[in-house]
Amino acid sequence: MNKIIKVTDENGHTYSSTYVKRAKGLVKNNRAYWVDDKSICLKMPHKKMEVKKMNINDIDRMIALIQANNWAIKNSNNPNVYASASILAETYNEIVQELEDAEVHLPKSLSQIEYSIYENSANVQELIQMIYNKDCLIHPILKLEREKILSQNCNSNETKKENLKDVVQDFANQAVNFGKNISNKVMKNLNLDALKDFSENIDADILNADIENIIDNANDYLDQVKDELEDLIDELSDLEEEIEELEEEAEDNQDELSEYKEKMKNKKAEILLKLEKFKNRFNQE
Repeated sequence: MNKIIKVTDENGHTYSSTYVKRAKGLVKNNRAYWVDDKSICLKMPHKKMEVKKMNINDIDRMIALIQANNWAIKNSNNPNVYASASILAETYNEIVQELEDAEVHLPKSLSQIEYSIYENSANVQELIQMIYNKDCLIHPILKLEREKILSQNCNSNETKKENLKDVVQDFANQAVNFGKNISNKVMKNLNLDALKDFSENIDADILNADIENIIDNANDYLDQVKDELEDLIDELSDLEEEIEELEEEAEDNQDELSEYKEKMKNKKAEILLKLEKFKNRFNQE
């Protein structure tokens, strides 16, 4: 399953591409409309979905970039420090802008800055610490990019293995939390803890082969899990709304109401069965 549908909103913002099925769900729920057969436009940014994705995919990569640039400057003999600081400041300002767009409260000391900010690295550390505070954002930011840099810059295979295990454990926790928070009513019996065991299966031998592929595949898998779960949740939510509408329309005809409710009950059972099959497939994988 590939993400081939481009996603934008009416304000001109561009989001990560999504799956065809997910795009159809957004259109069906009147949260988006088709621009053409390969792209949709969100009628308004959906805070519970798009803002989360922005936090995870965009801000975290910018943090990784800022840390990588800091590391490069500290370990470089390049005399052009001003040019390096300029790049860091631009990255910093991008992060601040993204946070403001996401309506994250920022301390006054972290407003947009000039290049001279990097004469004092305390402000950079304050920003990074603030961003990684789990209370600051709607969804805790994954640390994959940061840990990827740490792993790639370390010569010890054992250290790489431990770093990557921590990354995957964090990834697993994010998946479990996502499952618990997305809909307690539907997800309370869906066990995502099996993903935690993944970190124990990492072999040091494969670390040298392709660390990035391991992490990217894990990230893609979590995205697919999220999309499939959200589709099922949306389907169940639509069904519950349909039942409520039918109850209102059929108050004066109890026979018709009973017939409709029986049909909806069967349909709901089918959706819950899909959830159970999804759970079993997930645990097997």
